[in-house]
Amino acid sequence: MEEVEMKKEKEKFTDKPVYTWKSTDFASQERKMPWYILVTVTALVLTVLLYLQSMWSGIIFVLVAYLYLILTGLKPKMIECAVYEKGVVVDGRVVYFEEIKEFWLVEGLVSKFYFSLHGKISGQVVMPAKNAEVDKIREFLKNHLPEENHGEDLIEKINRWIKF
Repeated sequence: MEEVEMKKEKEKFTDKPVYTWKSTDFASQERKMPWYILVTVTALVLTVLLYLQSMWSGIIFVLVAYLYLILTGLKPKMIECAVYEKGVVVDGRVVYFEEIKEFWLVEGLVSKFYFSLHGKISGQVVMPAKNAEVDKIREFLKNHLPEENHGEDLIEKINRWIKF
């Protein structure tokens, strides 16, 4: 088992990537006054509802979350991405094409490639592609993997809508 893992790591460094880039994991959006008003009103409404139900720990949670959102801005993390002849590397995670069931692209401020892995609980690997040659990468991936059109997931839509 350890030999297989070591072999994967070795192949990762010996192959030359077809495409390589760095991207932020999400688009940082400017928050204007209406955003702050909406967050404040939402926190107040939740606090009042929780107070009426005597849910003290809920009130503390809402207030801490509110202070976190107001006082700190989430900073996007830089992710190193690469596409190889045998698979992809996302922030150091090696995923071979054999492990991937399908992929799709969601374009936006930061376009993202989604890779659905084989297995019921395997999940997805998300590869941000800001400042990358998205069309060329997509064509390359289509030669190795089936492409589906699942679109943007609900959490991403909500995050984009509330500028989070």
